[in-house]
Amino acid sequence: MSHSPLLYRPRHRPSMSALVLPLALAAFPTALKAQKEQNEPVAVAVTIEFEDGRQSQWIEAFETHIVPGIRDAIANGDLVDFAYFESIAPTQAYDLLLVVRAPSFAFFDRRQIYPHYAALFRRVGVEEGRRIIAEMAEWEADVTVTLLRSYGWPP
Repeated sequence: MSHSPLLYRPRHRPSMSALVLPLALAAFPTALKAQKEQNEPVAVAVTIEFEDGRQSQWIEAFETHIVPGIRDAIANGDLVDFAYFESIAPTQAYDLLLVVRAPSFAFFDRRQIYPHYAALFRRVGVEEGRRIIAEMAEWEADVTVTLLRSYGWPP
């Protein structure tokens, strides 16, 4: 009598469920830890290289128009915190590094206007806000956005 390899199970072997159950139970605490980590803040690192001579204009516009929106988003709980750093070495691949922390990776699952842009639009109107963002983008030669899990920042 021929048996299908998918259906035939000799009596002297333990069933698959007897082998899988202990492994699943052993992995369960790890799965809970991984799920918990998804609810921890995530860092967004933005590196910007500017067109020649445009860095000071960009930083002035950023501090005038974008930083207040970021602070509003932090106050509303949409973002956790932020910092930005100017490059001091001419050989670095970027001129400015902006790091913003969002509440969790789930933040990126929602289709939405960035909260600091929404605050900008409320403050100056949509048309003027778009003009400011477009003008700042013209001063940028290259922008790279990277998502990171942060450990211990800030303490």
